Amino acid sequence: MRKGEKKMKRFLPAILFSLAIGLSIPFLATYRNFYFALTALFLGLLFFIVKRKKPTIYDFLILLIIFIPFHQFRLGAGGYFLRLTELPFIPLFIFWIGRMIVNKDMRIKSIYIEHLILFMFIILSYVSIVKSLYPTESIYRTLVLSYLITLSFIISDIIREKERLFLMIKTLLIVSTLACIAGIIQSFIPHPILLAHSFPFTTIGPIKIYRALCGWDNPNYFALYLSIIMPITISLLLSKKFKEKRALKICLSMQLLGLMATFSRAGIVAAVMSFLFLLWFYKKKVLALTILIIIITFLLLTWFGIDFLHKNNRFLYNLIFRSSIELIKEHPKHMLIGRWDAWIANINIFLDNPFLGVGPWMAKEYFVHYAPSFIDPRIDPLVQKGEGFAPHQEYLATLSEKGIFAFLLYIMFLIILLRRGIITFKNHKNTQLGAIILGLTAGVFSFLVSGFGEHVINDVAFWVITGLLLATYKIIQKEKTPANRLFM
Repeated sequence: MRKGEKKMKRFLPAILFSLAIGLSIPFLATYRNFYFALTALFLGLLFFIVKRKKPTIYDFLILLIIFIPFHQFRLGAGGYFLRLTELPFIPLFIFWIGRMIVNKDMRIKSIYIEHLILFMFIILSYVSIVKSLYPTESIYRTLVLSYLITLSFIISDIIREKERLFLMIKTLLIVSTLACIAGIIQSFIPHPILLAHSFPFTTIGPIKIYRALCGWDNPNYFALYLSIIMPITISLLLSKKFKEKRALKICLSMQLLGLMATFSRAGIVAAVMSFLFLLWFYKKKVLALTILIIIITFLLLTWFGIDFLHKNNRFLYNLIFRSSIELIKEHPKHMLIGRWDAWIANINIFLDNPFLGVGPWMAKEYFVHYAPSFIDPRIDPLVQKGEGFAPHQEYLATLSEKGIFAFLLYIMFLIILLRRGIITFKNHKNTQLGAIILGLTAGVFSFLVSGFGEHVINDVAFWVITGLLLATYKIIQKEKTPANRLFM
């Protein structure tokens, strides 16, 4: 068989699959996300067709990383249909179990204390369901968290060589760069093909600006994704062990533009704090403190000059304050768009249910009963209708929904993860692995900061980098002399 005929034979299933999608368009026009799911599946199919070798467990992990920016898309209209990121997890899990059964050398080598803490945390999450108003919803949400923790554990177990680790890091950076390009397009075109509908933000002259969200249903979660991945890029750039940095500079430029296109205050703050975190541990403490002082000074000037800013720079005013000047002068909490009221309500929920909370994802259902007497007028219609309002704060949500013991386990997990990353970096700061460890650790720190303004525990990217971080520790323990020339 000729070479061209061989290529045609590999591509023929993909061509037929594309034709089937095209013919089905008139019948599926009522559900746009179905197209997104089919297109992504088609790209995954094309990946395996072009690939000459048999699929491996690492291929499914790469597919999962590729699908992260399209995390919100499901295979059906209901909330219980599988997400795109959950599809590759099924064969990934099967391969992992089968590999351990067939090959004794591939069995679990070690379990870190972080895994044990997460196990106890998830057990308490299931126990707290007994207090739930809607057990089905709480069980579903807890199952999703269980899947994410399992994914993190699998990643930490299967990545045992530096080459595999570097491949996953490269994939994360490339995919995030492409997602940012899509996000930049969304800032000007609200309904681009294969992307979710972006949110309107403001108008500059005749140009309408939209909030980019790529494949999420909320710009803040796209910003969270970027604020977790971006520190890896910055760490590799700051490290002296990487000679060729042109591609990294392009990647960082796109990530910065993509983050700004979200206009997410929580995402920008988290990204800035992770940048200062990296500067501090790369012994650029003076620069880090200088930038911090400049930021604080800028925020103070904008606060005391709010009238001037509102009159002369409406774009910057909208980016920082997000509310009318009359509401903010009435009470500064209005710039948080209801979050302050949600936080107060969740503190009161916790005080009444300190040990087991009210059940996973149930704090929003109790909001109407614990809302302050004077709340943000934009949230008041929800209260009047008896609808819930999410906590918008990971730590208060954990306290109110799962109780004090689950909260302490969660905080302990984050602290131990950060501490291990910092200590390991200090012992390997002159290696490429050290730069990757600090980048991943800074991503965890960014996640921690984001938790003060959003409900973030179910973010796929966080659990992926947690798995990679724990895998890096194992690689370092395995390697007596870490290589310095493998990641290029």
